[in-house]
Parts: sequence; structure tokens; C-alpha cells
Amino acid sequence: MPATPETVIAAVDGSPPSTRAVRWAAAEAARTGRALRLVSVHPWPVTAYPEGLVVAHQLRAGMRREARRALSAAAAVVAEDHPDLPVTTSVLEGEVVPRLRAAGQDAALVVLGTRGRGGLAGLVLGSVAVGLATHSTTPVVVVRGTRAEDPGVVAGLDGSGTDDPVLALAFAHAAATGGSVTATHAWGDFPPDGLHLDGAPTFEWAPLAEYARNLAERAVAPWRDKYPDTTVVVDPARGVPAEVLRDRSERAGLLVVGSHGRSRLAGLLLGSTTHAVLHHAACPVAVVPQARPNTGGTG
Repeated sequence: MPATPETVIAAVDGSPPSTRAVRWAAAEAARTGRALRLVSVHPWPVTAYPEGLVVAHQLRAGMRREARRALSAAAAVVAEDHPDLPVTTSVLEGEVVPRLRAAGQDAALVVLGTRGRGGLAGLVLGSVAVGLATHSTTPVVVVRGTRAEDPGVVAGLDGSGTDDPVLALAFAHAAATGGSVTATHAWGDFPPDGLHLDGAPTFEWAPLAEYARNLAERAVAPWRDKYPDTTVVVDPARGVPAEVLRDRSERAGLLVVGSHGRSRLAGLLLGSTTHAVLHHAACPVAVVPQARPNTGGTG
């Protein structure tokens, strides 16, 4: 079943983090008037079992049965929270990241938890959440944190000229939840920061601080006009971007970042800041696809 821009997709595996992601996805679908599609992907073919130990068709049937059971449980959770929300379910098989990416290609969002039933948080984030965030053409939300949702949204701006997709999602979510938008641009993470040389003049940070504020103000200006009822806080902050955003996520219901940063390394497909907040943010993280800016370099 193809997704549409009016569909929110939630990845389901039956784990507690998956259930939290389903609840988040259902609430997002309900408040934005979208349908919810629950998707469970099981790997196939599986080569880890000796042929004499298990029959292939029995293994495949068992995996599909477990996937359907997880989907039924997830659908029951959604029905309890949002009885009028349109919900469909799908069992898919194959490699998880490519299948989820294809399933969500034309959806509004793809939502998943931080870890699966195996409990290997680093492995799951590396193979699924980070994989999707790197290659997806759809915004990916990784539901982190366990506290009650705060309506505030933090938008991480990188100043590369491609922040509009980040701000579009941040403002739309804030408008739907009645929250505010904090536009954060971290600056100062470069060699002169903290550098002290004998006989050298003191480095003047004030002009850089003013530049960072002006950059953020220019970025949010058209979005203030489009969402006049949404409170906006411009928040330039001196510090390492990942650390600044991690701190801001403590007081947010959603952190929105772009899929890349300002790195000139062509092989760094996912920005290091985005990679860090996916692992350490205190609230759900939305990773929004961006066009890579032309830096004039090799990456």
C-alpha cells in the first residue's frame, strides 16, 4: 500500500520503545488530521539458522505471525487513545532500512523508537534510525525520552542556507500543539574558540554573536509571518552544537534538525551533530531531509 502525504507511518516491533513511538505517531496523526499506518518489517531471507534445525517456510510463517501479533497490539493501543483515528497495518519482509524507507517515501513522517526487542540501543540506532535519517526523503522522528510531552519545539539551525525544511516542520508542529518555537543556532565550535596566544590581541566574540543572532532572525522571519500566533524565541548560543541542542532538548517536546551539517566531508552522510542528538537528546528528535549546500569545496 503506497503512503501519501496524509499518512504518518510508525515502525512496530512489539518493544516498549516501539509502543511509545506508536503513541507519539498516533497523537501526531490525530492532531494533524492524517491517517496512521503501522508497519512491521521482519528480515528475509534469514541465513543464521542451520537448515536441519528449522524449516524455512516454518520460520517465515512464524516471523510473519509475530509481526501480525505486534501490529495487533499496537493497533489496540492506538484505538484506546484515539478511537476515531484511521489505522491500517502492514507486514513487510526484507532488509529493515530499505523497506521502511520505501514504505515512507511519500508519507508525512516515519516514526520509530530508540531500540528494538534485542535491547542493543547502539546497534539499532546505527542500523535503523541513523540509516533512515541518512537516506530517507521523508522526515524521520526517533521518539526519545520518557517524560510527559512539552509543547515547545527547538529548531536546530546550521546557517547553511538550507534551514527552511527544518523550520517548516518545527512551526507546523508547534502550531498543531499550541507550543512555541525556539530557533537555536550554536556558534563558536571552531579553532579560535578558547585559543590564547601570547602577545595576540583578545579575540572579539561580540561581532560573531551579533552575526549569529542576525542569521537566525533572518531564517525565522518568513515563518513568523506565516505563523503569527506562534511564539518564537531566537536563541544563538556559543558552544558545541550537539551539546547546546542536547541541553535545549531537556525543555522541549520535539527537537528538529537537518539531515546534514556544514561538514565538507563528502563521506559524512549524516551530520555529526544530528548523529549525536539522535543518541543523546532528552526528547523526540525529527531529522528533516535537506539539500546539501554548495560549499565550494569537495564535499
